[in-house]
Amino acid sequence: MIANIIVIAIFAACAVHTTAEVQCQEDGTCCKTAAKCGEYELSWILAGAVGEGCADSSTAQFFDTKKAETELSALPNEEEIKATCCTAYSDAACSDWATVLASCGSGTYLTGSVSAPGQGDNGNTMSQDSFNELCCAETAKCSSLTCSSGYQLKSDAASISCSSDAASCTDDQCCTAIPTCLDYSVSWIAASLVGGGCAADNSNKFFDLKKSGGQVASPQGEDEVTAACCTAYSDAVCSDWAPLMPACSPSKYVKTSSAAPPDADDGKTLSDDAFSELCCVTYGTCSDDEASSSSRSGAPLAFLIVISLLRALSMMW
Repeated sequence: MIANIIVIAIFAACAVHTTAEVQCQEDGTCCKTAAKCGEYELSWILAGAVGEGCADSSTAQFFDTKKAETELSALPNEEEIKATCCTAYSDAACSDWATVLASCGSGTYLTGSVSAPGQGDNGNTMSQDSFNELCCAETAKCSSLTCSSGYQLKSDAASISCSSDAASCTDDQCCTAIPTCLDYSVSWIAASLVGGGCAADNSNKFFDLKKSGGQVASPQGEDEVTAACCTAYSDAVCSDWAPLMPACSPSKYVKTSSAAPPDADDGKTLSDDAFSELCCVTYGTCSDDEASSSSRSGAPLAFLIVISLLRALSMMW
């Protein structure tokens, strides 16, 4: 009794502020101004097991651990704790039963916030079967995810389980980066040397390094790579030929984007004279920024392919 009087006196001497749990005085004395439900969690759960605490009520109730941070007065009595920290079993959610029942089985997840009112004669129990039915949902599959731009679903997406619902599926778990032309550049340029790659079936096409960032559509077969990465020689531009051609005269620069279709009978090569005529442009103002410092001489188509191969390797490394 005396101890209680002393405690009450100390608290009476402190200014109570509900916005803070502790209020300190100028003399260094600190007084508790608020409590939280969590401070009573262990003792009240144990009391509930023997019909006291939250269980000592006309309405079936339990100590609600979800309310651990809910504030009480500095010295709450049982009625305040019960009114603030207890919840009726009729308002229970799946998460309230998860600590006392077996976890959801493989391929399912706990739907914690779903309503799961108590059952039984006293309305304060939940069977495992009821829990499984109410609270365990089938986990979503990666096939339900729309991958972010630049990614595609993994081939086995339909068999990969996410952690819970569809919102839990992620690119890292479910998707792979869509291959780009750069990924195929080395092998396809090399294949062109022996009539494969873009040169297959005697097609007048070359592997276009300007398309290195282009995505190759699924299923990434030869047709898809050809469609995404190969360009007809008839659509070539000056930058495609520049590495092999003589440098433009000092007063001219390479207009890299200018059309430069082949002029040879094979439809695959461009003469030095044609390159000079189509691609070498007299300097105008300082805004011209496509000048070429190339000093290489003309070369046959095979050499063009080799140079392209080396350029592709340098882009990858």
